[in-house]
Order: sequence, then structure tokens, then C-alpha cells
Amino acid sequence: ATMTLDPATAHPQILVSSDCRTAGHRQSVFWLPYGIGCVESLHCVLGRQGFVGGRHCWVVEIHPGPYWALGVAQEYMFRK
Repeated sequence: ATMTLDPATAHPQILVSSDCRTAGHRQSVFWLPYGIGCVESLHCVLGRQGFVGGRHCWVVEIHPGPYWALGVAQEYMFRK
């Protein structure tokens, strides 16, 4: 199954593409509100799909930049 990103969980400085398959840093100088499910303490975006077990694999392309991270989160993670 294809993993897509949930724009409602994206930090205001993360721009999610219209097909919800890519994300990048938003170079904005204005303030944007946090989304409904946004993790306010981290610059991140969560996936739309969930899973309870099994083996999963993703192909990830990382562009050069000073900082980046990739991880997996629990459904009920701390969001404030």
C-alpha cells in the first residue's frame, strides 16, 4: 500500500504536496496556524495510514540540508 502524508498534522513550516506523497521545508516569513492534529513541539508530519504490526518498507529520498529525521510514531503520541 502507498503511504501518504496527512496535511492536517503538518507543522506550519512543512509544506505537503498536493498528492500528499512528499514534504519539504516551507520558507515562509509569516505565521501559519497549527493544523488540528499537528505535533506542535516537532517539525514533522504524520502519515494518513496506520498499521498494528507486520513488516513495512518505504523508499525515502532525502535532499541535502542541515537537519532531517525519519521515524515511526505511535497513534496516540504527545502532540503539545
